[in-house]
Amino acid sequence: EQPAQAIGNRKRVHYFAPGYRAGSPVAVKTLAEKAASLGVKTQMNTKLVSLVTASNDFGSRVTGAVVETSKGEKYTVRAKQGVILATGGFAN
Repeated sequence: EQPAQAIGNRKRVHYFAPGYRAGSPVAVKTLAEKAASLGVKTQMNTKLVSLVTASNDFGSRVTGAVVETSKGEKYTVRAKQGVILATGGFAN
């Protein structure tokens, strides 16, 4: 497969060559596979309730998150190497 390249247009939306329908799904699949191979765990369609920090002090390290699934189930995720929050669709 050819690597996809990012091209920018329409404010901050980025499509992948050879076009949104062909390139973007390949890019998302490639990134997801790489993340999984590195042991990254993802949870989609999940609402952030609050961040968990090492202490209540300002600037304390984030060590996890309390999340709520689309079915209303709340649980705490603990992270050893960081928490990444993303929102919106692929273009956002």
